[in-house]
Amino acid sequence: MNIVLIYTIKEAESGRSIAAFLLDSGYSSRLVVHLRTPRQFSLNGKTVFSNTVLQPKDQLRVHVTEKKLPTRLSLFPWTSPSFLKTNMFS
Repeated sequence: MNIVLIYTIKEAESGRSIAAFLLDSGYSSRLVVHLRTPRQFSLNGKTVFSNTVLQPKDQLRVHVTEKKLPTRLSLFPWTSPSFLKTNMFS
């Protein structure tokens, strides 16, 4: 799924790079590094890099591609309840 997030830069947010703006906006550093691939950022309709400095009233578009996890992949290892009872409280 492709998601486009649009930000209008305020006076207080200007003078910083796109990467710094995203980090201050709550993006994880890992995600910002992942987004540094080509064509992920556009500023006022032009493709830019994460080190581009923002100005007041700029319109920043962040293109995020969400990748689906395989349906059989488990994020948490499954542990039987009997294992938990014998090892957690001993």
